[in-house]
Amino acid sequence: MKKSLITMLVALVLVAAVGVGATLAYLTDQTDAVKNTFTIGKVDISLTEYVDEVESAAGFDYTRVLPGAQLSKNPVVTVVKGSEDCYLFVKIDNPNTTITIDAISDGWTALGTNYPGVYYREVSYKADADQAFDVFETVTVSTEIDEKATFEDIEITAYAIQKAGSADAAAAWAKLTQN
Repeated sequence: MKKSLITMLVALVLVAAVGVGATLAYLTDQTDAVKNTFTIGKVDISLTEYVDEVESAAGFDYTRVLPGAQLSKNPVVTVVKGSEDCYLFVKIDNPNTTITIDAISDGWTALGTNYPGVYYREVSYKADADQAFDVFETVTVSTEIDEKATFEDIEITAYAIQKAGSADAAAAWAKLTQN
């Protein structure tokens, strides 16, 4: 009797364990993790100058300048592929009264009378190609100079800033020059 009581108790414990285990079984599922990757955008530009198809990143020295001469001077600003939508600016410092820039190339807009020598354009994102923009192509020397004439350097600087976050070109320029 003791043996059958023990067998019965063991059987009862096993039945209880299976019953409890069965009530704790859940249907489950799990997805693979979703991975979010973030990379920072960029705005990347370069400024190169060409004179008679010769390229320089530093500019050129003009010697033997004659009165009335029209000189090749072609600064080109390039927005590197993959750059974000941006405002592209050039600032032209020409302290000379005897050398004039013949014409600013199409697509550039003067920022305004409060910003002399500053021109801008809006450039859209392009993933697969650089975008090059001529600033101007020639300058002309006054016919009023003589051999005593001296010239100051013409300096051209290019700037770019992301378009997002600026209401307009003037606001973008203010951000660039606030330092």
